[in-house]
Amino acid sequence: MKPGPRWTPSAAMNASTTPRRAALAALAAAGCAVAFRSAPARAAVPMPAVPMPTVPMPDVAILIGPRQAIGGDVPPGEPIRIRSPIVKGGRPRLKLRLSGGTKLRPISFQSVKLFGPDGDEIAVPQEHLTQSHVPGRDTVYFRGFAVPETGLYEIVIRTNSTVASEARGKFMVDRELSIPFSGDETSTDVNVDLQESDGSQCTVQRVSGTAPNIAQYRPVGLPATNLPPQRASRKGSVGNAFGAFLDGTYGYRIGYQDSGPPEGRFKGRVKVIPFRGYGTEYFALENPPGVALTVRDVDRYLQVPYGGVGCRIDFDGQFLFVTSGAAGKVQGQRFDINLDPIQGDAGPTDLATDADLPPGETIDGHRLVYADQHHVLSINSQSGKDLAVMQFRADNLVRTGFQSLTSTATSSTLDHFLATDQLTISVGRHDGAGGHVVHLIDSETFLPFGTVPIGQGAHPQFRGSGCVWRTDTMQFELWTPDTTLFGQPSDLHRQRFTEGWVTVGADAVPVADPVLVETHPTGVAFDDVADVVILHYVVPTNNVTGAGTVHRVLYDAAGAEIPGSRATLPGERHRPHAVLAGGRLFLACDTAQGPVVERYRLLR
Repeated sequence: MKPGPRWTPSAAMNASTTPRRAALAALAAAGCAVAFRSAPARAAVPMPAVPMPTVPMPDVAILIGPRQAIGGDVPPGEPIRIRSPIVKGGRPRLKLRLSGGTKLRPISFQSVKLFGPDGDEIAVPQEHLTQSHVPGRDTVYFRGFAVPETGLYEIVIRTNSTVASEARGKFMVDRELSIPFSGDETSTDVNVDLQESDGSQCTVQRVSGTAPNIAQYRPVGLPATNLPPQRASRKGSVGNAFGAFLDGTYGYRIGYQDSGPPEGRFKGRVKVIPFRGYGTEYFALENPPGVALTVRDVDRYLQVPYGGVGCRIDFDGQFLFVTSGAAGKVQGQRFDINLDPIQGDAGPTDLATDADLPPGETIDGHRLVYADQHHVLSINSQSGKDLAVMQFRADNLVRTGFQSLTSTATSSTLDHFLATDQLTISVGRHDGAGGHVVHLIDSETFLPFGTVPIGQGAHPQFRGSGCVWRTDTMQFELWTPDTTLFGQPSDLHRQRFTEGWVTVGADAVPVADPVLVETHPTGVAFDDVADVVILHYVVPTNNVTGAGTVHRVLYDAAGAEIPGSRATLPGERHRPHAVLAGGRLFLACDTAQGPVVERYRLLR
């Protein structure tokens, strides 16, 4: 349970905002999720009644400053994480009240824990924690404990609540704001512990001997400043206020004003100008520690009004492009991020027809990817002998290239895969012997320049595979089943390749349920923000169509499953295809009611 990154200064702080908001903006730029909202989030966009997947609820969290009000909604049973910078010796004081409990479903606090800047738990004596309970309102108090060092702390509160509750409270930090000192010419520096965004001001006056001044100011991380700005008088000096840009110990060295004997007693005081929060901060959903990405529930839904089989989707940086096939052709249409048709577009456009194949052949399946400012569509024939690829301009869907890759395949071209690293387009057809033949096309000239055999032996593969290019590792990640034939046992393999399709590492089988049959891992997307692969695959239940339930699971760069990421999507579906766009996950599937596209929120 690490409390997140430490505060870092930002030159982009807006002087028109409050200091609190500017400091939080700097923390947000450093990658910490913070809540700037002054009101609860708006409700999700209305949509048809679609069953929602069950996924683990993330924690609710908040980042606040001293003297900060707290508010917001808390889902039942979810951990509450309250983060704040606290100076060494500071005594955090928290009062948090949860309302909404009933006599039969009360709210109670299970535990209150404190975690330090290093992420380790700090043992807090029980006398610093108290609770009070009245019907429908339960309150926890944390007070009187002095923290051992300066940094970002986290209070983690767990409840036994089974109902949603409303949180209200106040957070403060008690600390010494006026530090007296005295000394003479033999004294060492006067030190004060500060946290980022604090300020300090030193005042010193003569007790005996020569009038003193502030000879040196020593900020953390910078060389000492000799004779910093100050106002001198015959009795002493009053220094300017200085801001703290890092957590740590700041020092003042006292000297003397004139050339007389550098001796005499002095006394003074360092005044601390504390960083404080303003207004009310509201709780926001946040991933639990160790979880880089969470896929939330559906907030948009599109019943594709054209085609019928093989729904695919890609993103050109501005618009979504959705394709589907039926009656010997593949059609496509552009949509915005809200899955609304683009105004001015004529509607579905014919992209490929049976005329693109040899006489007597008909289109059976297709794949879609966006590469080098073009939509790239690959098609295969129902006979499994033919494989072709074509290119379309993203702005007007005019075809700009066509290549027939094979029309005499001895192994089936059905359920091929399509991927790109933006320089090369790769089309993989199954070779019939546990591998694939990958056709390579230059994305700029759209000319084929060779084939590469992959798989077989220690890297078994089957058709119905999904592939994605990872920008974090600069590798292709191929997910392939043992089989797509209904009723036969099948697990899913994860294999990695360079941009030239040279094998990297050993074959892995991370999806291998001993009871379920997993196949068609065709819905693979990569999130380059969280460096996470989002995998969708089919557990078939229909022995006629091969359709079944679609499962989702997330994997990090090392291939490790992200805790709590497994989800089973409702309904009978087939041939999943996924893409990320505008900070959302879009999933296209075939269903008994026709092709559908769903939009899922992401929590990073």
